[in-house]
Amino acid sequence: MLKHFQTLLFRFTGITTLFLGYIFFVFSHLTVKLASQFLPTHEIILFRFLFPPFFLLPLFLLKKIHFTFKQPYLLMFRAVVGCFAMYFYFLSLQSGNLGKMMLLSNLSVIWALVLSMIILKEMPNSRQILAIPIAFIAVYLIINPTGMWEFGKPEIYAIASSFCTAWVTLSLKKLREDHNTFSIMFVFFTVSTVIFAIPNVQNFIKPSIWGWVLLLLVGMFGFLAHFLMTISYKYTTVTIAASMSLTAIPMSYLLGIYFFSEQVTLKAGCGILLFCIAIYMIILKNRIA
Repeated sequence: MLKHFQTLLFRFTGITTLFLGYIFFVFSHLTVKLASQFLPTHEIILFRFLFPPFFLLPLFLLKKIHFTFKQPYLLMFRAVVGCFAMYFYFLSLQSGNLGKMMLLSNLSVIWALVLSMIILKEMPNSRQILAIPIAFIAVYLIINPTGMWEFGKPEIYAIASSFCTAWVTLSLKKLREDHNTFSIMFVFFTVSTVIFAIPNVQNFIKPSIWGWVLLLLVGMFGFLAHFLMTISYKYTTVTIAASMSLTAIPMSYLLGIYFFSEQVTLKAGCGILLFCIAIYMIILKNRIA
């Protein structure tokens, strides 16, 4: 009885922490979109990457967390591709709808499934294969292009971001075999900070007071989201964690409607529902198997 209660308590802790992490995650993207109205993307993204290295470095030096660096080339690959993923996504937020861009970024789940089939020779089940065309039909309904392939720049940036994120997902599968999560995070954020510090040396635009507030919030919300989501994985299952990621989509749409008067048509609403169903069909594999 006590063991069962402890299991339930651990799971509740994990779900609560994860949900809080996704709240910070969505609000970090909201502050990115707000800041992008008057600040360049390379400046915003620098502050997005700046906080974690300063927090994690003392923990490594004090040996509170063990630092592992066994696959430098793969760690660099993950960092650089992750930079592209973040950069494309931030560009999409400049003029794209918050909810739509969040949803399109989740196409990474589909790309990762396809790449796993091609590169890792991992065969999905029939339910997951069916989810692929459903997801693309949903995306077409949501984007609602004027022609067959006439997508806008924000949509193209978001889809490019999702494709890069899929490569990040594949690299993480290999890195997690002999690296802890905090070591991977530290390398990623440190390398990314250095990369995006370069264009800011000569092209830094001094923000207003409101701009400084938004930049700090971008960094703080993003770091808290990563930290809480990382901690929550200790207390919950992979299936629950993956399912909880879908909560970011409706939250993003609601914030987009409230802050930017974005609209959701009936056609787009059907697409959103179809897309969430498709993603859920993919992440259900472990539960059903």
